[in-house]
Amino acid sequence: MRTHRVHRPLRGRQPWWRTAVIYEFRGFLDEDGLAAATGYLPVVKRLGADAVLLRPSYAPVSAFSGFSKSASALGLRVIVRVSGSAWVGARGAEIQSVYAYEEMDPLRRAASFVACGAQGIDIGHVTLREDSAGGMRAFSEYLQNCRAELSALPEDEAVLLAGGSTHSRTHQDLEQLLTDDYVDQVRDDGLVRVQFGALDIVSVLHTTISNRNSTGAALAWNVTPPALRRYGKNTYESWYGADQVRRSRAMNLLGLGLPGCVFIASGDEVDLVDEMVDTNTALGPQVYTERIAMAAGLAEDAAIDASSTFSLLSRAIARRKALRLANSSWSWVESEAYPAESVLLATSGELVTILNTGTQPVVASASLFEVETSATEVRTEHQVLPGACSWFRFEKDNSDARVRPLRI
Repeated sequence: MRTHRVHRPLRGRQPWWRTAVIYEFRGFLDEDGLAAATGYLPVVKRLGADAVLLRPSYAPVSAFSGFSKSASALGLRVIVRVSGSAWVGARGAEIQSVYAYEEMDPLRRAASFVACGAQGIDIGHVTLREDSAGGMRAFSEYLQNCRAELSALPEDEAVLLAGGSTHSRTHQDLEQLLTDDYVDQVRDDGLVRVQFGALDIVSVLHTTISNRNSTGAALAWNVTPPALRRYGKNTYESWYGADQVRRSRAMNLLGLGLPGCVFIASGDEVDLVDEMVDTNTALGPQVYTERIAMAAGLAEDAAIDASSTFSLLSRAIARRKALRLANSSWSWVESEAYPAESVLLATSGELVTILNTGTQPVVASASLFEVETSATEVRTEHQVLPGACSWFRFEKDNSDARVRPLRI
């Protein structure tokens, strides 16, 4: 057995966004959608999230104030996404949003949202072209202006986010943004850009954690795919199909055991994975509004069903906080007992995680006690079923996070 430690706990007090669980409303919201999202906030709070991220692209800024006040009353922080993918072009200092429907310049929208109570700005997924040196300078200036809009907030309260992939060709540019303190956090989508296989997943985790640690940058994870299937891309091919909900449950549980910040995608908690990520601008924001209402109806029953995804995530978030997993050490383990191509074995503080991406069940050590699993089927003791993720500890867990007993 060989252990690869790739992350150690950070010392001292950390900003909230380094360890938060953030619930992301991924669809485009108009004023009705903003009202529906406001009504869904108690569900998000019950799930255990610390903050919400939303994209009120079609809503007037004035309508956002009510959402912000409702979130604050529940103890939820708010981050607003002000654009789609931000392309840094080759033509001088040109910067344009892929989503051209924005009525105002994203910077002015950001300023307005912060004035109405937002604690963070999300500039969207950053895609830098290979010949973008001139554009990169202009983009850096844009980021500094976004940072200035947050300057009125306490330093450890405000956050400037972007999206990107550690495994993309733009990795060095993204890391430079982090090193120069232009961006606080780049949420990494490397986990959903690879096949659902243990070797690919551990490669992303090792690379991302090592790279972020080298710059002192925060870790932030997307664990289920964004809405890119509508563009005809096959990047997420291994995610779609009959096993999608099963894989979503497994990857969310894996993510909640990782150090750093984790984003929970809207709909994942009630198994509306396909319905929520497939929303697009052609359908209009009213469709996403309807799907938030659908999720609200499902969440009421899911919250009292111990086997539901909602209950699974709620328990996992509670345990994540109780064991301080967001700021724990993290290691992956090579063991002759498990095939490396299909089984990921990792330790995070006191927690042992086993992700089985293969086609056959695997059996955990008899010295371990299971505390959570994404599987819903009846199984034998210590079994981790195909497509499932399970959490274990070396001693019996009697914490307030509600132990899930082994089913024999």
